[in-house]
Amino acid sequence: MAKFEARTGTANPFNGVDVGSGSTPTLVDIDKDGDLDAFLGESNGNIRYFKNTGNSSNPKFIAVTGTGNPLNGVNVGLYSAPTLVDIDGDGDFDALIGEFYGSIKYFRNTGNSSNPKFIAVTGTGNPFDGQDVGYNSTPTLVDIDGDGDFDAFIGEIYGEIKYYKNTGSSNNPQFIEVTGTGNPFDGEGVGSYSKIILANIDGDGDFDAFVGGGDGKIKYFKNTGSSSNPQLIAVTGAENPFNGVDVGNNSAPTLVDINQDGDLDAFIGASDGTIKYFENVPQTTTTNIAPSFVKFTAVAGTGNPLNKRDVGNFSTPNLVDIDKDGDLDALIGASDGTIKYFRNTGNSSNPKFIPVTGTGNPFNGQDVGNYSTPNLVDIDKDGDLDALIGEFFGNIKYFRNTGNSSNPQFIEVTGTGNPFDGVDVGNHSAPSLADIDKDGDLDAFIGAIDGTIKYFRNTGNSSNPKFIAVTGTGNPFNSVDVGNFSKLILVDLDIDADGDLDALIGAVDGTIKYFQNTGNSSNPQFVEGGNIFDVGNHGAPTLADLDADGDLDALIGERLGTIKYLKNNSENLIYNLDLISENDTASVITGNTVAEIITNNTIADLDGIVEAVAVTAVDNSNGNWQYSTNGGSSWTDFGTVTETSARLLDSTHKVRFIPNANWYGKANITLRLWDKTTGVAGGTANVTSNGGATAFSGELTKTVITVNADPDNLNISPNNLDENKPIGTVVGNFTTTDPDTGDTHTYSLVAGTGSTDNGLFEIVGNQLKTKASFDFETKNSYSIRVQTDDGRGGTFQKVLTIGVNDLNTTPTNINLSASSVNENRVSGTVVGNLTTTDVEDPKDPHTYSLVDNANYPDNTFFQIDNVNKQLKTATSFNFEAKNSYTIKVQTNDGKGGIFEKVLTIGVNDINDVPTNINISNNSVNENQAIGTVVGNLTSTDEDAGDTHTYSLVAGTGSTDNGSFEIVGNQLRTKASFNFEAKNSYSIRVQTNDGNGGTF
Repeated sequence: MAKFEARTGTANPFNGVDVGSGSTPTLVDIDKDGDLDAFLGESNGNIRYFKNTGNSSNPKFIAVTGTGNPLNGVNVGLYSAPTLVDIDGDGDFDALIGEFYGSIKYFRNTGNSSNPKFIAVTGTGNPFDGQDVGYNSTPTLVDIDGDGDFDAFIGEIYGEIKYYKNTGSSNNPQFIEVTGTGNPFDGEGVGSYSKIILANIDGDGDFDAFVGGGDGKIKYFKNTGSSSNPQLIAVTGAENPFNGVDVGNNSAPTLVDINQDGDLDAFIGASDGTIKYFENVPQTTTTNIAPSFVKFTAVAGTGNPLNKRDVGNFSTPNLVDIDKDGDLDALIGASDGTIKYFRNTGNSSNPKFIPVTGTGNPFNGQDVGNYSTPNLVDIDKDGDLDALIGEFFGNIKYFRNTGNSSNPQFIEVTGTGNPFDGVDVGNHSAPSLADIDKDGDLDAFIGAIDGTIKYFRNTGNSSNPKFIAVTGTGNPFNSVDVGNFSKLILVDLDIDADGDLDALIGAVDGTIKYFQNTGNSSNPQFVEGGNIFDVGNHGAPTLADLDADGDLDALIGERLGTIKYLKNNSENLIYNLDLISENDTASVITGNTVAEIITNNTIADLDGIVEAVAVTAVDNSNGNWQYSTNGGSSWTDFGTVTETSARLLDSTHKVRFIPNANWYGKANITLRLWDKTTGVAGGTANVTSNGGATAFSGELTKTVITVNADPDNLNISPNNLDENKPIGTVVGNFTTTDPDTGDTHTYSLVAGTGSTDNGLFEIVGNQLKTKASFDFETKNSYSIRVQTDDGRGGTFQKVLTIGVNDLNTTPTNINLSASSVNENRVSGTVVGNLTTTDVEDPKDPHTYSLVDNANYPDNTFFQIDNVNKQLKTATSFNFEAKNSYTIKVQTNDGKGGIFEKVLTIGVNDINDVPTNINISNNSVNENQAIGTVVGNLTSTDEDAGDTHTYSLVAGTGSTDNGSFEIVGNQLRTKASFNFEAKNSYSIRVQTNDGNGGTF
């Protein structure tokens, strides 16, 4: 039952506002901004307009006058009482206004859903034309008989509620007064100046009534009939939510969800010109909710691909590959009647959503109806996606894709072309289409404001659908209240891994409920499996594999205009069971507490924290599962446990597995979560009834304990490296032989036999690296001891030998001990000794040769003695002829390493002895004076540059030296000669080249 609490002061959004005496409020979202605005009739016949400048959860009403008031200038006479509904089915609000003299005035909205323009319609265009509905008429319109159109109830001055049945249609109403027992209020005295409002206050799917009047009381009439056959019974005393509350004379109630918390709040006008506000406060419930495992994890911040995107209030996302580029795009409905398009410019595993506006949005300029909920499917099987869109007034709009699979163009199809033409599926309709009965075409499930799910079976075919409402037990959601403003998605969520379609349903309270399909593909049966998560009011889920990891993730819209992203962690849940070894015995296996086993799992239980389980099966084929209720002091075999006889264990109870000797592998234990609302810890229970309001989770899960096998070998490849490599060189990669093929191994150097050279190496990851540079000639083999660890308690050690490879190093230089030779030496003279610079291999047997004779012709003047490693001459050199020779020498280390070098050999200039003396004149005339120059002396000398001196020397032929003298290079007389006395003289002359050479 609803509970209304008066909100006064600033908590009442109409606090301090004088709305005029005799006020009759009605609230609708007239400007389509996602919140409720107020129109108020009053005693002088005007209609006042208060625009909500706050938001859906924090309203602020500001009086708007003049042309800003869509009903400005409308005066219907005394005591105006407006109600606004879409009476003509064109998607906007029209106004029906009662007044003092008993007529209902009709103002048709000729504007649109966000910019209303009201035009008075008189005569037969007014569906109440000519009807006298009673003085002080106060109309309210609802579909009381469930036939898809609005019927009217009208209060009046004498305390009667009149009923006018709509015998026309949803867009062409015809109202006929129904009297007698056909009127659900027949015979009910509701009090003078009655003003009625009808709403589903108790959530049972039909309309109940609250009636104000002259006495300041609100009367409550509960509908005990059905949505199509109402029976309104007066409820008094404590069962009336307004029992004992004086709301003011001539009270006029209206009910709306002003704070968007999923229930109806009350605004009540009165004769004193005030509007009283009564908030419907939530009621606590004692109904138990079964615990469940949660596979979805909320991802916030930049991890949410729609982070900080304002998608519009009451967002309802749908993910499809609308542009056929291989990833999922987002089409999002909202309260303003638009469909926003976010194109995925990322890829299938890393989505990035960018808003596309204007003509790039295939729904650009389309008014799809307020509070739109799109669902895109290929309804006509032409290879592209069409749109079925639910909206505020209970219609399903059909937009056919007349483009193609990669360039959609959506055109609204009305009339009989729309397979839901004329079908009122309930306000705030939210369709989801899937082939629930596996007959090859798409069926429809439609959520609505009243918390029901309607089922429409497709009796046509895959390309020409015909939807027929299935009611009663034929609807798998028959009699299931899924929560007001329900929005569902049907997918094979595989929570139960049975291959049929399960349901996730969002509702006004922010929970996403899971309904498991326990039937089969042709006969679905949905059983509530608990709440998956709480996402915020008016949750609207859609599921798709957003990150391309093979499971379905959730994007969930909600009332504040955000999209929440919940990643599906569909991999097996991780449990904390201590690893044991194949050789462990009971004396060392201490087991785990139940709290330890499930502590890392996300568990949903709205009733509290769950740390208890019901064990329904154990695998004892390779060992024995046991439990302890006293902390491990004593242990009891599980024996045989089943769904009908499950063992109940509390958080402190322990579980362990004792493996058979020498066995390794995995052993399972199967359990359900247990919230302890029924059953006794340590005892047994039948858990075949689970989920819903039971104490046991709907999901069964297997906890696995691993009995570890130790590694049994260790290898490195390669096990050698070349000499002279720098520190940090990778020797090779370690691998482990382990019966547990899935283990991840780590490696370390350990002390022990064979660890002699551990200090020269290090292990990084699975690689052995050097900590020194190795020289083959110094040491060519090293011993290390390595351990592999499987991370689960199993280790293995092995001594490994690391070899060093002997690598040849190319010579780097040729040296010659002398670079010159004296001239005039005989062929074969040693020029110098040849040596090679070979840092790595100085002992290599190097041989030498003269190479490249074509470019180095001087090679022919030399020869190499490889016995003595000497460069020798192959001729005798003359400095004066040529004093420098260029040759090219190669050294070969005998291992393929060679080096060549150009050498320059100089010829040393050695002094040459003069070989002759010449005189320019060897005679003199007789009788010449002493000192007469006989002639000039010259020397013959290969050293042409030498400076020679001359002297008379004793020796053979020096007989007449005394008769002559030498001055410089001149021979002069020292006597006067007489031809007749002696006509020939003999002298001996020496020339000296100044370098030790004489002749």
